[in-house]
Amino acid sequence: MAFTILVVEDDHDFQTLISMALRRAGLQALVVGSAGEALHALKDRAFDAIILDDMLPGMSGADLCLMLKRDPHYSAVPILFYTAGARFNIEEVPHRLGADAALIKNGRMNEMVQTLVRLLSAGVA
Repeated sequence: MAFTILVVEDDHDFQTLISMALRRAGLQALVVGSAGEALHALKDRAFDAIILDDMLPGMSGADLCLMLKRDPHYSAVPILFYTAGARFNIEEVPHRLGADAALIKNGRMNEMVQTLVRLLSAGVA
């Protein structure tokens, strides 16, 4: 069974990089560009994990993360924050927002994929 990942990222270049890296790792991805699109996608199907940027049009990724982690329908879905981290200390993200992991967006896709696979294999999903 292939895992399906929801990628919430508004930057087209990072959308492409992330989706290519996930495909190479044998994962399926649905890429959306805003929190609103993510909420719509989550109503239509289940995802095994979410990769979430913070700086999004409309609702921030931080607000979306808090909303999902408080909702019993989505609270068990692992969230990997992958962001520039300009608004907050990246080490505090899991504690403050409930995310399962957080990484600085740096273009090195291997670290992001390895962290995501670790979350999926840890049985969090």
